Amino acid sequence: MNRSNNRRPAFVLVCTILALLISCRPDNGCRIDENALKFSAFSPYASITDDDIQYLADTYGLPKSDLDAITISDDASKQTLGNTIKGWQEQRMKLTDPNTQADVSYPMRWNYIMPGMYPVDEMIRDRSMTDESMYKLYGVCWDYAAVFCAIAIKYGLEEGTDIRITAWKKYMSDEMSFDQGPGADYGMSPAEYAALSTKLEANNLYFPDCQMQDAAVETYIHYRPEIYLFGAWVSFDATNPNEEYQNAPYSVVYYDDGANLALCSL
Repeated sequence: MNRSNNRRPAFVLVCTILALLISCRPDNGCRIDENALKFSAFSPYASITDDDIQYLADTYGLPKSDLDAITISDDASKQTLGNTIKGWQEQRMKLTDPNTQADVSYPMRWNYIMPGMYPVDEMIRDRSMTDESMYKLYGVCWDYAAVFCAIAIKYGLEEGTDIRITAWKKYMSDEMSFDQGPGADYGMSPAEYAALSTKLEANNLYFPDCQMQDAAVETYIHYRPEIYLFGAWVSFDATNPNEEYQNAPYSVVYYDDGANLALCSL
């Protein structure tokens, strides 16, 4: 493993796991309202608007004129679109961790169990930081993939046919001494639950802390966007992954793969 190239994706996930393990699974005394309203789930990256594109251009320097000039007609134009978005992400997105941005993993985690709870159009307005004297959009690998996919779909690529998100379906916790067992670990910190409660209230929803402790699960170790070009799926991962992450086995993930039907409806 070339640690000098980039070990940030793994570092981000380690910190995220530590945060989610603060709390524990609820006991049988957790009172859950079986008739409570559920969130109406939707793809968090499938429907950004012209206003969102303009916001990205005004706030984060998205090269809108370059993107507007691309007409999707063949694989070469799709490749140009992908390279343009990826180049912008490398300059104006920031891969960070909970030590500097406590909420860095929230969209990834919330959208996994309640798809659409933290959509891209909200992410781009909430998750700004100053780095190298520029405003940058911060996040983890899932944010990069979701933002890439949202922009690409807006500019004419079709999800599933032209573009998709894939993941290395491995859990960081499985290699750690505090692992809860095979598969995804579970839990949610008090600070994360407080932040999620604000989102829930904005949607006229309420789920008790104990229910969310049971629902919140660890997400995969790494996500990336891919475009189908010249007969093969090609990665456009702007997180600068090291060789291990580049060559890992990836498979497609759908926006509703982790949807918890006790919390949301599809």
